Amino acid sequence: MDCLIRNGSPKKGAVELLDLLYRQQVPFAVMSQQSGKSREKVIVEMRRAGFTVFRHANLYTSSMAAVDFLSSRYGEKNRAALIGGEGVKEAVNKAGYVIDRLHPDFIFIGMDRGLNYEDYCEINAMIEDGGILVSVDDRQRQVVDSQKMIGNGAVVTMLEHASGTDAIHFGIGSPLYLDMVIRYLNADPSSIVAVGTSFHRDIVPCIHKGMTTVYVTEGRSIVNEGMNEKIHPDYIVEDLSGLTR
Repeated sequence: MDCLIRNGSPKKGAVELLDLLYRQQVPFAVMSQQSGKSREKVIVEMRRAGFTVFRHANLYTSSMAAVDFLSSRYGEKNRAALIGGEGVKEAVNKAGYVIDRLHPDFIFIGMDRGLNYEDYCEINAMIEDGGILVSVDDRQRQVVDSQKMIGNGAVVTMLEHASGTDAIHFGIGSPLYLDMVIRYLNADPSSIVAVGTSFHRDIVPCIHKGMTTVYVTEGRSIVNEGMNEKIHPDYIVEDLSGLTR
């Protein structure tokens, strides 16, 4: 999602790229870990920004990936506690989970700026009681309205340390999220082209999955990115217009 839009406006070449994919009938999926917004709201915002060809099938969120994976891996477990906004709530409810904050099988953690110390203690107690911690947003930090803020990933890290357990991660760049995207597209990884604006978060994990990768630098220098002969993107462009020429 970060590759396409910023502050409600499309990035250079983004609309043209999606239009081209649509005209040529190339299947594509946009990844997003914005757990605070429903799928419908994200799609409405995308269309208002000029992405008129954007469809429900083109958006596969981290929350959707999480419930798809957990339903297939732990089919008999269906009790869940929810932390976060409409995106994670929508995915969990659609999957048929029973909301249970007393003895949940899973604790889904998305960004919620309203939590306090007692809330974190309650979540920690759920984990120690056997609940599996599930992160749908792994950002350690983020910028909201030009203000630098602690991200959901930092909260998850705190809970991991407090409970002594590891969360199952579905944020951008997590191997499980990528596995579920591959399944969602029903494609061999070698046939998928992954496009991202962060070398370490977006590109490196996709290289490890065997995908073709395109690194969009957005004018940044690549000198200190840590690329080498084995780990490097297949293509480097300054903006998305470089993919439509």
